[in-house]
Amino acid sequence: MKKIGINAILYAPSHGGIAVYMKYLIQECLKHESKPYFFVKQNEIKNLDIQKKSSQIIPVHIPTSPAALRLSLECVIWPYLLKRYNIQCFHSTISYLPPGINKPSIVTVHDLRVFHYPETFSTWRRKYLMKTIPESIRRANKIIAISHCTRKDIIDLFACPPEKIKVIPHGIDQTRLHMTFSEILKNATLKKYCSYPYLLLVGHLEPRKNFLRFLQAFQYLKTTKNISEHVVIVGKSNRYTSIIKQEIDRLSLKPYVHLTDFVNYTELVILYQNARLVVSPSIFEGFGFTPLEGMAAGKPVIASNCCAHLETLSQAALYFDPFDVKDMAEKIYVPLREPQLYNSLVLKGAEQAAKYSWETCCKKTIKLYEDISNTL
Repeated sequence: MKKIGINAILYAPSHGGIAVYMKYLIQECLKHESKPYFFVKQNEIKNLDIQKKSSQIIPVHIPTSPAALRLSLECVIWPYLLKRYNIQCFHSTISYLPPGINKPSIVTVHDLRVFHYPETFSTWRRKYLMKTIPESIRRANKIIAISHCTRKDIIDLFACPPEKIKVIPHGIDQTRLHMTFSEILKNATLKKYCSYPYLLLVGHLEPRKNFLRFLQAFQYLKTTKNISEHVVIVGKSNRYTSIIKQEIDRLSLKPYVHLTDFVNYTELVILYQNARLVVSPSIFEGFGFTPLEGMAAGKPVIASNCCAHLETLSQAALYFDPFDVKDMAEKIYVPLREPQLYNSLVLKGAEQAAKYSWETCCKKTIKLYEDISNTL
């Protein structure tokens, strides 16, 4: 197989779904006999949980922020790195090709939400992505779409030839989500974040995650159904956090809603395992990690009927219209009060989540590397 170089310089544990993808791609590919090279920011290598240092992990000394500085430096650094390590094919894991790439390439497209909800991006980032993503899709030899929904989006938006796109869904770490923890650790985590029965939401605090409507649905349940559950929202603080806090105050929900900011993976698994329900109210997703993780952790999932949820969760979730607050509230309420439905969702969810593994994702990705190598 030709030498493959994989861009993982944006890997950081707090970067959400893309970081999870990079982490498991690295861990699984390093088990393969034809190991690709991974370019990782120097100070993040320690967070990859790799048993021993590998010569295939290349530390990159480049600041990842501000973005404008990183992109300027990449114009110089990538040509040097590709030549230095004799890379013959480059895989970009971040939906676009970074500047300076002049080799045959693969691009993983996670979602195209910038073209659907441009107002949720800063002006600079929106303009950059709207210019760079179409160019990258045109230039790439192959494109990995993480769902059939994303594949259809790529074809519809950019008239991309369907045969150029390979659908390779993400995986779920079943082993970690099934871990058992000591009562001391479990109780300490729950005391830290929420000691009451709670509904769990996980995701970046941004408009497409639809947290504001969820809060309105929760307030409706509090006032009309008198539910006792609290809410835990796991998401790294950002410029939208203040808007969410304002809505919490407006709805008089402050005693019942717990914003955790970023949590480590052990704490996240404990929060999944001890939730009453996992709710995913997103307006738009490219795949939908968190509801599948909730299913793997043994929890019923109530989700919006966006395309990616319908694809990845199939018949194992209860769905609502993300724009209809009352519909959302009613769908959340039903399994809380109907044990038979609750248990049915748990069983279906476990079966559905078991269909997604990082091993399968990485095997299909390596097969794509091999197929491209044979054509170079």
